[in-house]
This record gives sequence, structure tokens and C-alpha cells, in this order.
Amino acid sequence: MDTFDTFIVAVGVALVLVGLYLFISGKQGDGSRNSNVEGFGIKINVSNPSIILVVIGIGLILLPKFLPNAPDLNPYIPPDPIDGPGPGPEPITPVQPTVYYPEGDWYLVGYTQNGVDISMAVEANATFSAKSSNGVSWRMEFVATDMWGNMSQYFYSGTISHADEGYYFTIKQTNDPSIPSEVRSPLVMNLEDNGQLHLEYAIGVNNIIIHWMKLN
Repeated sequence: MDTFDTFIVAVGVALVLVGLYLFISGKQGDGSRNSNVEGFGIKINVSNPSIILVVIGIGLILLPKFLPNAPDLNPYIPPDPIDGPGPGPEPITPVQPTVYYPEGDWYLVGYTQNGVDISMAVEANATFSAKSSNGVSWRMEFVATDMWGNMSQYFYSGTISHADEGYYFTIKQTNDPSIPSEVRSPLVMNLEDNGQLHLEYAIGVNNIIIHWMKLN
């Protein structure tokens, strides 16, 4: 309902209230004399003119219901449909982890066994070669000197592989009687900022950390 309709209804209510007031208070013409009302060439004999006010007021109250609604000045117009499906979200490409394998010849610069640094008593070199999709082959040769100056030489060979988001250290051959062949152990391997190759693994009851530096 707009402002004009509200105004019409308010006038109708006012006329109804005035008519009822005149009717109840008995303010009407002489009862012996009829009141003639003429409109559009039609004469109506009304004994109480207040009824006319009530009828007109009721008509004004009902008038907005019969009037057509005003057009919407800002109608909503839906956008035209776009042919075909939308571009949709871009596919997410999973980030593949970077797998590093050492290559070439390296020499020992640090050796720790079960938390004890024994680098001064061990000399060693390592060669990493035959890199493939399954990993890299390696061979390590160690010379250990005990407290009496006795020297022992050991060699180890095997592979380093990557699976299940981690590295594995496998010994396939060795002359060390304390280590059986085909020993496979999880490996922590990374190339440190100073160029040293960090290898950390467990063989039996020994936890070993070795650092290698590459030969030029």
C-alpha cells in the first residue's frame, strides 16, 4: 500500500467515524421531512444523512483493494543464461617431494656411533654410482684404528632407495662379521648447507651418524 492508498483509507475512516458520531448523537434533520440526495441523475430519499457519510467512508476504505497496483519502478531482471558450463575451479596439482641421491666420490669427515664421536679413529671413503629410478648403489671402505694401534679394514656395499616418503639404507655385501647381509634400515639423508652429506641410520644396536664431503 503506497502513500496515496493510505490517504484514501484515512479519509474513509474519518468519514465513517463522523457518520457514526452524527448517527449516535441524533444530529439529523427533521424526522417528518425526508432528505433527497441526487447524484448522476438519480434521486435517493434518505431520512438520515449520516448514513451517507458511513457508506462513502466504507467505500473509500475498500477502494484501494480494487485499484491496480502501481508498476515497480525497479523491476528485477535476471541475467541471461550463459551457454555451456562455467570454467570451474582450477585443478590442484599435488606437489611431488624432491628425492635427492648423492653421486661421485666422497671422504669421511665425521663418524658418531651411539652418541660417541670416533672420527679420529676412523678413515673412510664412499662412492655412489649407478643411479636409477629405484635408488643409487654405493660402496664404502673403512679403516679403523683401536687404542693399541691395531688397524681393521671393512667394506660395505648396497643401495639407498626412496619409498613411502622416506629413504632406506640397505647393506647387500660386507666383510664385517658382526653385520649380516641384506640389512635394511630407515635412513635420514640430506645435503647440509656446508656441502656435507648427512647419513643417519641404525644397524643392530648401533645408531650411526656419518658425514661425508665430496671430492673435487
